[in-house]
Amino acid sequence: MLKAEQAGVSDSLAAREEWKRFRNAKSSEPLIVELRRMSGATERCAYCSDSLGATVDHFLPISPHFEHTFDWRNLYWICDNCNRRKGARITFDPATGQPLAIRPDRECPWEYLYLDMETGVIAPRMRPPMFEPDERAAETLRVLPVLGFEPVIEGRRREIRRLREVGNSAVTTRGTDEVRALVLAFKEEHHGVKSWIAHHEGSDESPWRELKRQAPHLWRRLVITSVSD
Repeated sequence: MLKAEQAGVSDSLAAREEWKRFRNAKSSEPLIVELRRMSGATERCAYCSDSLGATVDHFLPISPHFEHTFDWRNLYWICDNCNRRKGARITFDPATGQPLAIRPDRECPWEYLYLDMETGVIAPRMRPPMFEPDERAAETLRVLPVLGFEPVIEGRRREIRRLREVGNSAVTTRGTDEVRALVLAFKEEHHGVKSWIAHHEGSDESPWRELKRQAPHLWRRLVITSVSD
């Protein structure tokens, strides 16, 4: 269906008209249903993960990238705030021809970004030898400034506190209820914090450091849970 729609697009103006027509037609409903399904049970924004998704975004903007208007891989279910604030100018890597900004469904953002577990702030990783900010992380934060807005940061802090609280309880008691609560908390977390904890530097902080050492079977369960949704 989307390939047929793309066939009639020859420039940015035509692309905008065709996309508007498509979105107002009943034929767009299967696309919306699938994008919402892919956003998870809570239908969170693909970019900030803080707000509910509400609209379709073109990662590569229709203008000037009209050839990707109906490209399934270029469409994301996002919130209104990210839709309004997302930068329109996408920078490409001259070596690969790929966008520098991180695509949330294809790459792990934490390979490029660092999460401060005390503040909830994310920042580019510093790359040797000159310890300059990671180029892709910096571009992502430029294109998606919402990631640095205080309400989004507070959302991360809230998830960090919640996971830390149930994690401490599970480490201290090892009770069935506490373990169940921890696994459930990991399943429900949607800001990417569980991935930072399970696969990156977050695992070196308390209580996760103790959990890895004292309850390796539970830790493996959390690692699996962190990538299962």
